[in-house]
Amino acid sequence: MAATMASHISDYVLKQDDSKAADIARDLYKRDVTLVQVVESLGQFLTSPVVEQRRRGTQLMASILQKLPSDFLVEKEVGHVTAFLVSKLSDHHSIQPLALHGLAAATGYSAFSDGDESRRVCSEIFKEVQNQSLSQADRRATYTIFLNLLTSHLPDLQALGDTFVCGYVQQMDGEKDPRNLILAFRCSTIICQHFSLGPMEEDMFEVNSCYFPIDFVPPPNDPHGITRGDLSETLCGVMSATPAFAQYCYPLLMEKLTSDVTSAKLDSLKTLCACLPIYGTRHLQEYLGSLTTQVMREVRAGSPEDVVEASLHALTAIAAQVSQVPQQLGEFMAETGANLVRQVESENLAARMSSTRILCTMASASPLVCHAVASRLVPVVCSVCQKLSQLEQHTAFFTEVSSLLQHIADAQSSKTALDWSLLQDFRGKLQEVCDRLLASKDSQLQVLGMRGLCALSAWGAVFTADEISCTAEKMMTRALTADTDDLREEGVKALSKVARQQAQLCDGIISHLSQVLQNNLALYDACESRKMFDNSAALLAAVAVDDVTGVKVCQALLRLLQAFQTGYEECMVPVSNSLASVLVRGHLPPQFLVSTALSGVLGFLWSGCRSWSADKQHVHVTVLSTLVRGLRCLVLLLDSQASQSVVGMICSVVIKGNNSGGDHADASPLKATSPWQLSRLVQLLLAVIPRLDVKKDDVWEQLVSQLPDLALQTEDTHTHQQACRCLAALVNRMPAGEWLDSTVRGLCTTLTPTLTKRPHADLDLQHRTLNLLTWLVKAVVVRGHKLSSELTGQLTGFLSDQRLGPKAAEGFCMILAPFPEVLCAEVNANITPTFQQRFLIQNLAHLLDGFQNAQSEVKENYLLAVAGMLTNVPQQVLVAELPKLMPVLVSSLKGSNSSLHVQALATLTAGIRNMPELMTYYLSDILPDCLMLATQAANMRVRILAVQCVGAMIHLPSKNLQPHKTQVVNKLKAAIDDRKRLVRKEAAQARNVWCLL
Repeated sequence: MAATMASHISDYVLKQDDSKAADIARDLYKRDVTLVQVVESLGQFLTSPVVEQRRRGTQLMASILQKLPSDFLVEKEVGHVTAFLVSKLSDHHSIQPLALHGLAAATGYSAFSDGDESRRVCSEIFKEVQNQSLSQADRRATYTIFLNLLTSHLPDLQALGDTFVCGYVQQMDGEKDPRNLILAFRCSTIICQHFSLGPMEEDMFEVNSCYFPIDFVPPPNDPHGITRGDLSETLCGVMSATPAFAQYCYPLLMEKLTSDVTSAKLDSLKTLCACLPIYGTRHLQEYLGSLTTQVMREVRAGSPEDVVEASLHALTAIAAQVSQVPQQLGEFMAETGANLVRQVESENLAARMSSTRILCTMASASPLVCHAVASRLVPVVCSVCQKLSQLEQHTAFFTEVSSLLQHIADAQSSKTALDWSLLQDFRGKLQEVCDRLLASKDSQLQVLGMRGLCALSAWGAVFTADEISCTAEKMMTRALTADTDDLREEGVKALSKVARQQAQLCDGIISHLSQVLQNNLALYDACESRKMFDNSAALLAAVAVDDVTGVKVCQALLRLLQAFQTGYEECMVPVSNSLASVLVRGHLPPQFLVSTALSGVLGFLWSGCRSWSADKQHVHVTVLSTLVRGLRCLVLLLDSQASQSVVGMICSVVIKGNNSGGDHADASPLKATSPWQLSRLVQLLLAVIPRLDVKKDDVWEQLVSQLPDLALQTEDTHTHQQACRCLAALVNRMPAGEWLDSTVRGLCTTLTPTLTKRPHADLDLQHRTLNLLTWLVKAVVVRGHKLSSELTGQLTGFLSDQRLGPKAAEGFCMILAPFPEVLCAEVNANITPTFQQRFLIQNLAHLLDGFQNAQSEVKENYLLAVAGMLTNVPQQVLVAELPKLMPVLVSSLKGSNSSLHVQALATLTAGIRNMPELMTYYLSDILPDCLMLATQAANMRVRILAVQCVGAMIHLPSKNLQPHKTQVVNKLKAAIDDRKRLVRKEAAQARNVWCLL
């Protein structure tokens, strides 16, 4: 082996065979040779008088270090290699960069020793290396060495003190490459945070701040992935690393705030926010007035909204910093705050709005700032609001007022002791403002009114308990009659907050809402009663914020389930939504959950739903699916013991049925002969399969043996679908081995005869059988089982069948499509990463061959199968397979199936952006079809996608587009007259870019 290694070294050095470095590293990793042996064999070349041989020898050593794991070498070996590489820094100028690359690898080893080693490396670099004269990659090696040592051996470098800081500044000076600046900024941040900069603080600031603000624009398709944001963020870290930079940074930021470039202003404001907490109040005091004035000018000057938002964040940061010293805060508010308050009172609406916005935002800085702002602003706000008549014209103003009220509520709930009695005289006026907003006809103002009252209900230091109770009742009354979703949602949020903050009010709220539900149950068909019932159910669920309220709310909702009778089907939808919401939150004690909540839900589904009218089956689906979703989330949240109790109860109902007597005493959800109201309860299994114990063989065997019969024999479509999903979920979670293999093969054996029977087979039965087979394929594909290829092959075979082909084609879409309730990570399914990509690659070639060889009557089945797969794979995977897909996509455009058109157009548009050379080759094939679909397709979505595809073609080479320009412009003129506005909008944009070609 030593002879082989010597041969590899000789080939690398003398024959310039770079591949030998990997061979030597592999032998080292396998412990076939030792590092000592490698160094000994290299010795003649490392000490050779021939520069080229020394260079190649050093390069080999560096390459080996880069290829080995960072924990491979021991401390002694790393020390010897490091000493050798350090000595090579003073060798020939062509060898020095290779030594740097080797040191970059060596300093990253976990065995790199503490102590003098780090200092020796840095000192030699400072002495021998002129970083500015090196290439980008070589300079990057230098920064990597510094970063490795600063990260892992900081105390060793701190001993160098000013010597290290000075040396680093000289090495970094003049760096221009973004790839290196990222590393350099990270090094600078660590140095500024952990070194005493002393006389070098201004130099350190200058060598970094000269890049501020970052103006880097990455080139298209940049393989390094470095963005302007990355550079800006790391530079911000440098400038905010030490208070010593305050005297240099504040003037620089104020200067850049006057820039006409938006990005420069944004960077300045973001950096200011980062610097303020680090620099402290002492350094801020000197620049406070001018800095605040400059930032407020951006809010008032009509700057872009992102600049305004950044300015407001900066003002908040300034206020928070000033509030660290109460005396400074008082002076700041006496001057700046007073000027802003005067402008709130002015008749100039723009000045009023900007000043109000500034003050309300600053109030969020800290409780002290909020108290100072509130004492000055609340009286003025009350006065201004009383003078306003047309409230709809001042929505933005009231938005800020509502936020101010919430900031005051947050400040009162903080631990900071403040005197809020100064606001007591304005209680009535503030409530009156909120009442006016809530009574407005404008939906936005109604939401703001609700938000304001919610904030006032948390003013425990200002309002009495009776006043807060009255406010809560007012919010609840208005929320019950809410006409819009926004107001309803705001009411739900408000009542939930009240329940958390004012626990003594919960019993009254729950009692009142329960009574509203009972009063409107029988009158649900009336519009007003329906609104009251739906809103009340949503509000009741919002009050369930802990175990106590959760139990009471659940009991109220269960009473409604028990009161169910024919005619009440529609009103069970909001009840089930609310009950599911309570279950999902996990606020129910385990014993109550099993003995009362779960029993009530199962009792309703088993007995209460027997009388569910047939014409309301779609409502039953909604109610059942909602309750199953709630139970599933609950089972996943519970601990093992509690979840197994729930699992046991549900499995007992589904497998054994209900033995309580009655018309359905001998019925079971697993029997296809059971009424649809019972057979649909098989869906309950989806709630417990994620936690079903695999060791319970009897339960698994019963389900696996009975679910196929139910799926195939039932005439209820929903029962069939849920039985298929349950079986797929069980198969997916089975442990790998003989049991799983025999189960899958047995199911295939059962299903195949029905699918291959000709020619008088029941088509509905065949469709149900094929759907069950598809779910079985999905179950094994998702987990990456060895039988997945065999089962997929069976499904592919049915594409050539005229009767079953369309249904089989749909299956390819379903196999890759996500389902939130089954075969996904959220329900503990066995999932192989990137199974969609693997499935596409494994089956695409077969489908394309089948398309080429199929009869014309079934070719579309193959197109549909391919389109179904493309719908559910990542775009980067799709683009990679595009060359194979182009003939199929061209054929898809010529067909009549709109779903094919949608997928083909979306894929082609992505291809135009990612593979322009390929799309240029097919331009004359796809452009006429796209123009035809843009003007003649019946489906609006197809027309929009076709126009977008034509518009995207403008990115293809101009010389290839010019011959088609006249045709495209004329055709798109017709699309501009489309009857749908969205089509006309896209057509106008596309035609404009083609006209400018």
